[in-house]
Amino acid sequence: PTPGIIVRVCQALILPPYQRAGHGSKMLHAVHRYADTYVEEYESSIPIVEINVEDPAPGFVALRDYVDYQRFVSLVSDPDEKKKNYDGSDRKVIPFDSAYLTMHPITSKEYFGPIPENNLQYVASLLKITTGQSQIVHEMYKLAQLEAWKQQLLDCSETASQSHDPSTIEDAETN
Repeated sequence: PTPGIIVRVCQALILPPYQRAGHGSKMLHAVHRYADTYVEEYESSIPIVEINVEDPAPGFVALRDYVDYQRFVSLVSDPDEKKKNYDGSDRKVIPFDSAYLTMHPITSKEYFGPIPENNLQYVASLLKITTGQSQIVHEMYKLAQLEAWKQQLLDCSETASQSHDPSTIEDAETN
């Protein structure tokens, strides 16, 4: 692991009347913004290299997964996003190359194979998460891509006024 500061989040408490309003997500995003700007803002020579959660409750696990997945999707959709600080100034970061995510078609068994360790570590370092959490985010991404592909097949078959062939979807799901 890269030497640096590891931020540990114990829990987040959102009172019941304020739950499901996005407050937990905003707080966790604020922690990540803090970690991203720490070196420049506080003129520290020691960077924050990871944000992890200590013994999270099930609700917090879901929140962390949701926030990490959002950050991963934004990284995939805009690979140069990490080149800018939150104040708009430039940051020297190697751009994210997501080619490994589209190397295999969704219908192949290789698509559902393990993510190479170097890719897991690289994404973990960019998002400041653990490699285990990087694996979870990748799996969520693959599932979302599979669901979008299935929906696209169903939409195409409906617009063509033909019934879809369920075996195509079943073949992809069993690979």
